[in-house]
Amino acid sequence: MTTTSSTEATSVFVLPRIGDKVYVKSCNAKGTIKEFHLSQGASYEVQLRRTNKSKQSETVMVKLNNIELDSHQESETDTTFDHDAMKTDKDDDDEVVHVLVPCHVDSERRGVLFLRCAQSIAHQQTHDDFSVFVGLSGPTKHRESMLNILMAIASRAENSRWYMQDTGLDARPQMEHIRHLVDISAEKNSNAYLMFIGNDDMMHPLRIVVFLEGKKNLGLPKECPFALGGKLLLNEHVSADEGQLGRLIVNTQDFDFWKVDPSLKGKVQCVPGSKCGEMDAEEYFDWMVPTALMQKFFRLNPIHATSSKYCDLRLLAILNKVCPMEVVDVPNYPWLMVHYKASEDCKRDMFDNHGEAYGNHASDQASMKIVKPSEKDKKLAQRYPLSKAQVAICRDHFESIIIQYYGWDEKNLGLARREKIREVNQSHGAGFGEELWAQVEAKVGSYFNKQTLEESKGAW
Repeated sequence: MTTTSSTEATSVFVLPRIGDKVYVKSCNAKGTIKEFHLSQGASYEVQLRRTNKSKQSETVMVKLNNIELDSHQESETDTTFDHDAMKTDKDDDDEVVHVLVPCHVDSERRGVLFLRCAQSIAHQQTHDDFSVFVGLSGPTKHRESMLNILMAIASRAENSRWYMQDTGLDARPQMEHIRHLVDISAEKNSNAYLMFIGNDDMMHPLRIVVFLEGKKNLGLPKECPFALGGKLLLNEHVSADEGQLGRLIVNTQDFDFWKVDPSLKGKVQCVPGSKCGEMDAEEYFDWMVPTALMQKFFRLNPIHATSSKYCDLRLLAILNKVCPMEVVDVPNYPWLMVHYKASEDCKRDMFDNHGEAYGNHASDQASMKIVKPSEKDKKLAQRYPLSKAQVAICRDHFESIIIQYYGWDEKNLGLARREKIREVNQSHGAGFGEELWAQVEAKVGSYFNKQTLEESKGAW
């Protein structure tokens, strides 16, 4: 039930659905998936086909790695990743959607958040089938737990086929997850439109439908990415119980249900797509992107670049440059995603408290991760009125800006340099901004090689 990638020993599973025709390797027999039993060791109940030797069909319990999907069935494909077998999406490529989910889970709480994320994807009310590709990283026990959850959800998915890559890694950078998922997705259909979601976010049930209809109504070229950014922002004070989709919406047309819950007052904010930028809430997963554009992005950005925790901002800057129009607001659909975001007050408190993040979800976000000071941070802290942890936070902030434009947009890089150096010099002392910027720009420059930098010039 697995295939091994050409670059590293990771397993890709195509997750069966109830009713799928399968081949059971241990029995050397074909059958049909009747049920998935999480309570029985995460096993599939398979009814074997009757043979000449057996007048009655036999039911067996089998594990995921003991079955293969029948490549001749219409429901989807087997796991050989043969191009002809894999290309089972319908012929109209304009309507083919693949959802890519980078998933790092290192705690039970993050596992709960991912469960809600996966359920929101499975409940998409689409007109046609779509595919979901999940990349798992984290400690073994958490990866195994997430795989069991995915098998349960995928087994009952009515309009989606789920693919899961178990990296076998304790950690993988988010954009490296996406790199590998794009490769797997392209094997299935290289003309698909790609959508993304963080593993702690949730989709409105109509998200995919509205994206497809919006792109069609606007008449955008096939190669053009498209964004609908309206979302609900949940701050760091939202509890585990409050952060459920059922607390925010009860039917697909009621976008204000969350407002009647007094416990959510001051914790949830609805932000239209056109305002996400000024709210620092704009993300690459606000976009639907052609596969070819993502393949080009990863070709021009080496692994060191995509391993930066801020490389997603580079992709976002490129998408904003490539798309010929502003992010669209759709009044009938004021939000289509639920996204956790630490408040600006929380970020200021983190800086004032020398790197300590507070709140239920603050530490899950890249911008709120506790930063370990380096020797360079310690040396700068000795010469400027900052702690080493505060210098480390400033260093991370500079990287998040520089990596957006380095090597392909010198104009905006220069504008950002002047603005940020002036800003930090005013707050922390003359000369600090120039010295720190030079160090960080040199570091970001080391992520790239001469060839990719040459190719990036004018590429977007």
